Amino acid sequence: MEEWVRIYYQAYQDARSQGDSRAIAALCTEDCVVIPPGQSPIKGRQAIEEFYAGPPSSGIQMEFDRAVVSGDTAFVHGIAHRDADGTRQGVAFADVF
Repeated sequence: MEEWVRIYYQAYQDARSQGDSRAIAALCTEDCVVIPPGQSPIKGRQAIEEFYAGPPSSGIQMEFDRAVVSGDTAFVHGIAHRDADGTRQGVAFADVF
């Protein structure tokens, strides 16, 4: 996987664990769209910052199973794992940069 993709996800995980919604939004372009599982799309930095506002989400571990990079575009697929209530839960994700 390209180093810049790893750096992005590390910054994302750090911001999530610290509850820093502003830092998460700063990782996004102004026209970014986030589509959380089972929810409506969230469009733009301000809306993304508001969505991630709240208590920190610690213990999130990103497991990547595919990353394709072509020029300045990347497609990344994997599973975000989190231990909650004594059980390990996972949600598949696909990101395009």
